Amino acid sequence: RQAAVSKFLETWQEPYVRNPTGWLIGIIKEEEKRASAVKRPAGGWQHDSGRSVQNAKIGETVSGTVTNIMNKRVWVSAGFVKDVTFRTDRPERYQVGDELQDLVVSAINTEKDVVEVEFKRTSRRQRMAEKWAEPKRPQQQQRQRQRQQQ
Repeated sequence: RQAAVSKFLETWQEPYVRNPTGWLIGIIKEEEKRASAVKRPAGGWQHDSGRSVQNAKIGETVSGTVTNIMNKRVWVSAGFVKDVTFRTDRPERYQVGDELQDLVVSAINTEKDVVEVEFKRTSRRQRMAEKWAEPKRPQQQQRQRQRQQQ
């Protein structure tokens, strides 16, 4: 916020600024886009004990912990030397520390050591089948037995 205020104080009297309040709001929104959720660690975003990006395979399913959110992009520590990433239209859904499951490797850039992932897509039919395959609660089991007896 200090950066936004100092930028506003430097520019608000320029002739192209018609509405100072709107100008300040625009500066704040611009700064929020550039700001990351977490500052870069002293050692960088590398994970020395992780797998090499060259060992990643497209279609492979991974899971991990959200490490950063910036510019509509989320980074996840998923066991590779560098964090995997995916683009989202709703970055506010995620927070640093969230555990994400069923991420599928969709692209690999070995020159930049970047692994792109996306969420595993399942059809409504598959989700319903999984739901019905779950063990039933005792009350549901009792009702089911009563129906069978009638």
